[in-house]
Amino acid sequence: MTETVSIIIPAFNVENEVERSVNSIIEQTYRDIEIIIINDGSTDRTLSIIERQALIDDRIKIINQENAGQSVARNKGIDVAIGRYIYFFDADDFLQKNAIFELVSNIKQNNTDVVTFNADAIDLNKKNQKPYVRHNVVGNKGVYSRNQFLYNNKWNLTPVWIYFFQRSFLLDHQIRFVEDIIYEDNMFYIEIMLHLKRISIVDKTLFFYQKREHSTITSLENYKFKLESLDTLKKLTIEERCNYDSNDIFLKFLKYRYEVINNAIISHHFNGSFYSGMVYLVKAKKINLKNIFLLCKLTVKQFIR
Repeated sequence: MTETVSIIIPAFNVENEVERSVNSIIEQTYRDIEIIIINDGSTDRTLSIIERQALIDDRIKIINQENAGQSVARNKGIDVAIGRYIYFFDADDFLQKNAIFELVSNIKQNNTDVVTFNADAIDLNKKNQKPYVRHNVVGNKGVYSRNQFLYNNKWNLTPVWIYFFQRSFLLDHQIRFVEDIIYEDNMFYIEIMLHLKRISIVDKTLFFYQKREHSTITSLENYKFKLESLDTLKKLTIEERCNYDSNDIFLKFLKYRYEVINNAIISHHFNGSFYSGMVYLVKAKKINLKNIFLLCKLTVKQFIR
């Protein structure tokens, strides 16, 4: 007897990608899945496309909401999911056909809270493919406690779509997405690591990330909102750091995440101008060699693209 996997998919104005992406879920070799698509107030043909797919596959459940962002959509998916396992997927990416089968097999065999895996980046035509997420797998099993995982792996593995969860893990620890911000994966990742006891790694590429020119993250139209979101994440990370002593590896992990967020804030204030970046550093009283070096690096980078 198989156990249900709930796949939660926020969808906003992805008419050119959503059909192929959802098909990569429909065509999974593991069949016991519920596909929860939250239409986040799309104004293009996204809704009509997924409604057509739902007529063909009754595993698809569509929830409509006014545009409220991915965090609200994903939290709504958690609320209605009935599966033993939960996976968060984006409506413009792709999964290998056997991905869910591999993940269910691994999480059952190893009795872990979470499974993580590799991902590649692809272009819009699915022709050019290159490594995007890779884990440092130590030992034959690839099963870690939280601290072992932090010792042995990079600390920037934030995308939520490289994690496969026991639903009970999320519910028992009340792990949810911070709403009304973007970059919400960052805090969710910290919450995962905070409560994690056991995690396993499937050392295979199961996911293909398709970078879109006008996605939420890459669009420059949301400049102010991005800064507000980063400031919120920074404050939440500072609050979390107060709970650990100086020798705890989790504190070191939090300090690293804080620096990543802080560098992102400086990069946004830079916005293509060394002068703008320096003005921010002066006003924020953050003039130091490390931050000035970051501005120099950003300046050089824009000239060698």
